[in-house]
Amino acid sequence: MAQNTTIIKNTKFSNTDTILVELDNPIIQPGYQVVVGGAVRQDLVDSVELDAADPGKKFTVRLSSPQTGRVQVYEDDRRFFGLPTPREALEIQRGRSGWSYTRSFGDSSKDYAEGKYSSWSVLASFVFPGVGVVSPEKLTAILSRSGSSGESKVRLVVLSTRLVVCEIAYNDEDTAIYNAAVTLGNLPAGQTILEIQASRSGGKTRIHYAELK
Repeated sequence: MAQNTTIIKNTKFSNTDTILVELDNPIIQPGYQVVVGGAVRQDLVDSVELDAADPGKKFTVRLSSPQTGRVQVYEDDRRFFGLPTPREALEIQRGRSGWSYTRSFGDSSKDYAEGKYSSWSVLASFVFPGVGVVSPEKLTAILSRSGSSGESKVRLVVLSTRLVVCEIAYNDEDTAIYNAAVTLGNLPAGQTILEIQASRSGGKTRIHYAELK
C-alpha cells in the first residue's frame, strides 16, 4: 500500500501550548505533525480538536507545555480508519477527530473494551467519509472473550440507517485476529457515523483493537 505524503500547510507558533491551524481548503483525510527544535515531537501533543463550525478546515492542537516550532499538515494517501477507544468516542461526538489511522481499545487498566450484555451495545463511534471518497475492503479486529461457553459477536453499523456493514462471531477465549467473513455492505456514499457494537451469550465480548481498511 502506498504511503505518500504532501505537506500542504506549515503553521508556526512561538512560546504557546495552543495552536490554531487553518487550512485553505477542506481535507477529508489529513495528517499532522508537531516539529520543535527540528525534530518531530508528537509526544508533546495532548489533544487535537476540530472546530465545531468548520471541522474540515480548522483544528486546534494542544500541547502539554508551551513550545516554539511549527505544525505541518499533510495529505495522506493511506486509507486506514482508526476506531477510537471508548474514552475517545464521546470526544469525537464533541468534535475531536482520530488523526491516527489505527487505534487500540482500552478501558481503565485493561487493554480491551468489554461488551457485557446479550443485546447489542455500542462500544465506540467514528466518522466515515463515505465510499464516494474511499472504499474499504474489510474489518480486521483483535478479539477475545471471558468464559468458554456461549458466543460473542462484534458488528459495524451505520448509525443513520441502522444497517449492518459486517459482523464477526466467535467463541474462542484466546486473543486472536479476526476478519469479517463477508464483503462490507451498506456503506453510504457520503459522510456518516459508524458504530462498533458488541453482544454475547455467556461470557463477555472483548475488543482489543480494530481496523477498517
